[in-house]
Amino acid sequence: MIVHGNNELGEAVYGAAMRLFPHDPYCRADLAHTLRITGQRERAVEVYREAQQDFARNPAIVIGLADTLIDLERLGEADSVMDWADQLDMDDKSAAKRDQIRRRLQQAMNGQPIQIKQTRRPKEGPAGDLDALTDITGEDLSHDPALGRAILLRRSGGADLERAKSEIETLPAGTTQLIETGLWHAQAQGWRAAADWFDQTWERYGGDGVLRVHRNRAHARAGDTVDWSMERERYPYLATVIETEIDGEPPARIRHINPADDDLTEEQRQDAWFLGLVEKNDPILRDTAEEDLLSSRHLLD
Repeated sequence: MIVHGNNELGEAVYGAAMRLFPHDPYCRADLAHTLRITGQRERAVEVYREAQQDFARNPAIVIGLADTLIDLERLGEADSVMDWADQLDMDDKSAAKRDQIRRRLQQAMNGQPIQIKQTRRPKEGPAGDLDALTDITGEDLSHDPALGRAILLRRSGGADLERAKSEIETLPAGTTQLIETGLWHAQAQGWRAAADWFDQTWERYGGDGVLRVHRNRAHARAGDTVDWSMERERYPYLATVIETEIDGEPPARIRHINPADDDLTEEQRQDAWFLGLVEKNDPILRDTAEEDLLSSRHLLD
């Protein structure tokens, strides 16, 4: 997306990945590298600097920062970064890259012109028409891009919330739009606002289990006591989220699932993914896992 000029949405995708995998340096390094090769070098330095705070000994981040500073002719800063790089333990590949950047820096400091690598634009493929997939899948997929953008922008928060709202408004009337609007209220105004929204709208689709679960989740997060007995009995395919909400932890029945098992059903694969995120004990990751699992079960319903 960034390579094709959609910077805000591209950074939102990387942001979502960073929130899901906060201890993984590769998303941050890749975002910075992508910004650099698309000519956004000042922004790339910002991202590298932010990543360096959390991953100070990661060679790709340190070397990438130095290389970008050379592009910008900020040679004194690059030299300081390379001094730090010289103190890091590196494998042979990273060490070779470090030595290459050190030579490039020395050449620039000796007055040689700085050569900046030109970006190769990826080949364009036929995008196709999502409307054409309706006959194959039995589902209207034409609004999926707008839904994806809405979710990414909503989760990014801040200034992206207004854009998220605009994307939500393009969705067809139905439970998906109601749910996304409720979650938007949660992000923009808090869970009490979301609970009020769901209270005002859920009876339009009273039989939709996913909508009912979202309503209950909003009330629980707003501090209300929630009775899950009806949802637990009527919607067994949503039991993983419901039981997690009731007990505050994933159900014991999914803890034995081996994600590497080739014989797992689709629901078991989803449960294994869910367990991996929720066990990180991060409230934001738990919310993300629950929302995404509910979305996937909505499709399977």
